[in-house]
Amino acid sequence: MSQYADLEHVVINCSSISAIDLSALEMLEDLNAELNKLNIKLNFSEIKGPVMDKLQHSKLLKHLSGKIYLSNFQAMQELSPEVFLRSMR
Repeated sequence: MSQYADLEHVVINCSSISAIDLSALEMLEDLNAELNKLNIKLNFSEIKGPVMDKLQHSKLLKHLSGKIYLSNFQAMQELSPEVFLRSMR
């Protein structure tokens, strides 16, 4: 992670995810916890209804360090495009 010392946010675009199972939810909970230890916020965008239903019944949303965005564009806009442009270089 030292290569990306200025990384503040991770955004997972969920537009292609139609279903999610318990093991995936647990993995995302672990990812959120590990990123949180590094002061990096986990965010999601474009979550479909059935996936959101499962997320709402999990522990993940209660402990999510970041936010859920309706669109990936909205996430990029709010989280500062400069940060994402630097990470793309």
